[in-house]
Amino acid sequence: FFFVFMAKTMMKPEKLTIAEKAWSKVGWLVAHHSWKVILVALLVVAGCGSGFARLEAESRPEKQWVPSGAPALEQKEYVDGTWSSTTRFNFFVAKCRQANCNILDPEYLQRLREKHLAVLDVVVDGDELKKERKYKAVDEALWAEHYSGNWSFNERRDINAKAKCFQAGPFCLERTVLDIFRQDDAIINNLTKAQVKQAINFWESQTQSCPVTIARADSPCVDASAWESQAHPLACQRYKTAQERSQCRSASNKYCDAVCPTACFVPPNAPPDFQCVPLAIGSCADNGCLTLRGFNNLQSSGNATGGGGAPDSAFAFEPFELKSVASSGEKGGGPSKDSNGQYESAAAVFSLYALADNRQTFGGGDSDPISEEWERKALCVLGVDTKNKGQSSEDCPADDLIEFSPNFQRSLGDEFGNAIVGDLAAVGVSYVVILVYLVINLSRFDTVHSNFFMSIITLVIVGASYAACMGLGAYFGLFNNQLTGNIPFLLLGLGVDDAFVLTSEFYRAAHMNPHNSPEDNIIITARYGGMSILITSATDALAFLVGSITRLPALSWFCAFAGLGVIFCFLLQVFFFLPFLAINARRAAANRYDMLCCFKSKVAHPISEESGCCLCLRCKSGKTSSMLRRVGLLITSKIGAAVTLLVFAGVLAMGVVGSVKIYKDFKLEWFFPDDSYVNVFFQDNADYFASGTPVTVYVRDIDYFKAQSELQDLHTYINTSKYVDKSESIENWYHDFVEASLDSDNATIKADLTASGIFGTRKVFYDALHEWYSDGGGARYRNDITWMDSNCGNSTRIAPSSSSRGWDVSCNPSLGINASRMRCTLGLEWTNLGQDRYNTMTALRSGVAKTMETVAPNSAFPYSFEFLYWEEVGIIDMELLQNLLICGGVIIVTVGIMIPHPRIAIWVIASIILSVVDLVGFMYWWGVTISGVSTIYILISVGLAVDYSAHIAHIFVVSYGSSAERSVAALERIGPSVFNAVVSTMLAVIVLSFSKSYVFRIFFKSLFLTVTLGGSHGLIFLPAVLSLFGGSKRPEVAETTEHVEVTSQANDEDEKLGKGGGKGHGPVTVSDDV
Repeated sequence: FFFVFMAKTMMKPEKLTIAEKAWSKVGWLVAHHSWKVILVALLVVAGCGSGFARLEAESRPEKQWVPSGAPALEQKEYVDGTWSSTTRFNFFVAKCRQANCNILDPEYLQRLREKHLAVLDVVVDGDELKKERKYKAVDEALWAEHYSGNWSFNERRDINAKAKCFQAGPFCLERTVLDIFRQDDAIINNLTKAQVKQAINFWESQTQSCPVTIARADSPCVDASAWESQAHPLACQRYKTAQERSQCRSASNKYCDAVCPTACFVPPNAPPDFQCVPLAIGSCADNGCLTLRGFNNLQSSGNATGGGGAPDSAFAFEPFELKSVASSGEKGGGPSKDSNGQYESAAAVFSLYALADNRQTFGGGDSDPISEEWERKALCVLGVDTKNKGQSSEDCPADDLIEFSPNFQRSLGDEFGNAIVGDLAAVGVSYVVILVYLVINLSRFDTVHSNFFMSIITLVIVGASYAACMGLGAYFGLFNNQLTGNIPFLLLGLGVDDAFVLTSEFYRAAHMNPHNSPEDNIIITARYGGMSILITSATDALAFLVGSITRLPALSWFCAFAGLGVIFCFLLQVFFFLPFLAINARRAAANRYDMLCCFKSKVAHPISEESGCCLCLRCKSGKTSSMLRRVGLLITSKIGAAVTLLVFAGVLAMGVVGSVKIYKDFKLEWFFPDDSYVNVFFQDNADYFASGTPVTVYVRDIDYFKAQSELQDLHTYINTSKYVDKSESIENWYHDFVEASLDSDNATIKADLTASGIFGTRKVFYDALHEWYSDGGGARYRNDITWMDSNCGNSTRIAPSSSSRGWDVSCNPSLGINASRMRCTLGLEWTNLGQDRYNTMTALRSGVAKTMETVAPNSAFPYSFEFLYWEEVGIIDMELLQNLLICGGVIIVTVGIMIPHPRIAIWVIASIILSVVDLVGFMYWWGVTISGVSTIYILISVGLAVDYSAHIAHIFVVSYGSSAERSVAALERIGPSVFNAVVSTMLAVIVLSFSKSYVFRIFFKSLFLTVTLGGSHGLIFLPAVLSLFGGSKRPEVAETTEHVEVTSQANDEDEKLGKGGGKGHGPVTVSDDV
């Protein structure tokens, strides 16, 4: 009923339809007032484009790709606000350059130590950094508060440099294989292969931190009985009873007297309570002895380890797994073993440096300039020059012995930027290809009637449309982001297509009406060509604008910008291209050269008799029409139509299967170029150190004393959850505190604590916790607990009369804990594909929340920065489906209105929908997954697919004859425009097929499939099916009551507008068989 109603409304029994009469008036306006219309168009573009200056950029991923209302947004806001310092992880994998080597051999470990020291020597001068151009606009007060002064990884008092590392308690968070040797130059520089083997095999068996080396077989940490005959060999590892402690200290003192004799030095003018500094007398074979002597010189405190002077916090230690820092690549990880089951060799080692991430918002995004500059310099130490596309350079030479493959926090931005910059040349070439093709195919092979000038106007329209849509979008509050860079390509495809249609209609009118004035031919062009581009533009614009209701902000902004861009592109085709086409036609009528309009040709150049171009191109235009006519005759024959439908049925079958099988997935590493050093890291990491995603569980807004049972339940859940990798360390401060309390000799604690680890008294609980936190084994968890009384967390105050660090005596632990966090790692098998990651994230959230729901809702949650990307993966398929359904609805409505012939409109809609189904299906067969990036390109492809089919259908409607003849006529008339649009886009995207970046490869695949499948549906499938079901349209009086009088397609009907026309065919009555 809808289609019949629209047909009766728009198809009045007049010579011209309402739409055609309206377009004729538009054509008269632009033909007779060309310069005025152009001026108004430029003023509108300038007014809208003025908003470009106020356009704000948004580069933060959580603001672009996280669905509005997603839990990760609120959780990130809490984490950033509560935990003043988050973590920037910087990794590298190191391998020997020589084949079949053992990177655990002394020479390689010594080189690693050199590089490690060079990394620690990196210093960033924040005040000098502020002078760089990109930071000059940053607020001075903000910079002074967060970034001024010198910064290095560890605190360096000699140059007054603050520590930039992320601190796990009093320690900087770093991990390298050198930690096994205590980063001791005296040990590392004199290592033997036997000592290396001794250390790596003893490492994981340690239960206490020992100040001296474990690389020597006679070390008291390995065998205390070697120096104290009455001692148990593992006395220094057990270190529990008074006897074990005494035997360990005695053995250690004898060992140090032998390998590193020291003297006690007190600097002049030292405070009275200053403890002497141990200095080596002569050579020292183990610098750990200096640390040990320092412990022995400490005054005894209430929590001293029984006369040894060192607090328990000095022995807070848990050895990391050897496989986390060294691997041979064999199954199970870790170094390879000899016949006795002893570790002996490795092919790669892994290192980690964690920085405190102090991001502040400026310049449209979050940034930590100090961290980024430190990482740049550290990468240079490893042979990666960020200013040289990540390659080594003279300033950042590659190491001759070890190959480093790093992945630092800044690497994503650097390498993604390098990929985009590297592909800009390819993008530029693609634009040039389109321009060249546009000039050749818009042009007539004639020096007067060539259309080089109109080709330039087409490109100007694309640029003006982009500027206007971005500027107007800025006034509407839209944000610029990385996706908007795709809009010019969309507008280029649509603009070139529209230019071909309008130019084709103009030359058709000129050929059919050789005596018409240029103005009359422009009116005819607007009448038919304007309606054709309106159908496609209205469909595309509405589809994009309605699609902007998506929950993904970046996708919403893109759709809104794209919808506005399509509207501007359409308006400029009508009110900029057509006026210039009229001006160009008047120039040609005056026999003036194209682009050199001040000069006239001495030879007549009738438009129907092309004379060649530049004395070399003597071929005539129109060959594409002839080719498409032959194609049309072939596919509209009975056999041809049958074969065509059979072939497209097969294509559809593959498309449907692929559409069903396509899945969601997205990984950050896909953004790195193929030859990026980071991709080498990902491959090496997968080969040697594959592990899951680190996750932090945050607990907030609870009374920890009252929630002891729930905290134990939380520990049980984390340790039993199938999603957590049990082979990786699980760091839970509460569990370790309870274990230490159960093992405590403190009478008050023992009396208050139940056998299950529950404290009965609030004060005892918090006092015991703070004592363990400040000087006991909880030192490494100091960054995982924030106290209600901020003084309780003050471990950085330097006592006025001493160089030692102490605790504020005004601390009141009983006020409780403000927030805390625990850490674990998700299993690799649960984070493989996009849907796996989303399901794991939601299941873990539910499990953690359930354990704490009796305390307070939402009082605990797991969080990782990568959750921001996982949120997108969870809904991207539904967002894509929603946008495609919206597009489908818009296409049905607009095509139904613009082509009010049900038997034709239904096949146009089917052609477009089948194109999109095939596109999605073949994307699966080509290895493309559903992600935010591919969703954008699918939506762009829908717009292009509409163009390819709608143009053919519109001309089919106004053609007459049998259904087969109308199909052939449509192909012959508008087919060249569609064909040229397909080929120009194809040539442009083929250039991008050589891209090294994920974004442009997906762009190439999507657009290639679009022009192949969408173009073939428009040029082959639709004409074939319309030849069977489109109906005939005879130039004779119909016996049906639904008829309309129109002019012959070549006739100029402008008497009602008061304009004379050229000689043409008279009006005839035409029936449309419905």
